[in-house]
Amino acid sequence: MKDAILVVKTIEITRAIRSAHLNGLSIKKKQAIGLMDGELLVAGNNLAKYDQMLAKMDLKNTEIITIYFGADTELAEAQQVSENIREKYPGCKLR
Repeated sequence: MKDAILVVKTIEITRAIRSAHLNGLSIKKKQAIGLMDGELLVAGNNLAKYDQMLAKMDLKNTEIITIYFGADTELAEAQQVSENIREKYPGCKLR
């Protein structure tokens, strides 16, 4: 189990609570931002940035992708994200 945790990657997509300049990114309040293992990597005007985050990971050896959506996420948006991941990464089991 200890070995397994070493290969777990965490991606967070959320909205900025304030405007800022971090990691070479200019971020506006309420803009979508993406972090991988706690490091800010992308910022944009919609949540489609998750695709850039996944592209930075080695998913050819990934078995499971688990997605959690917050209470303020629209159901249609959550379903679209899930479907896009299923199509792009058919070898991964999506939860």
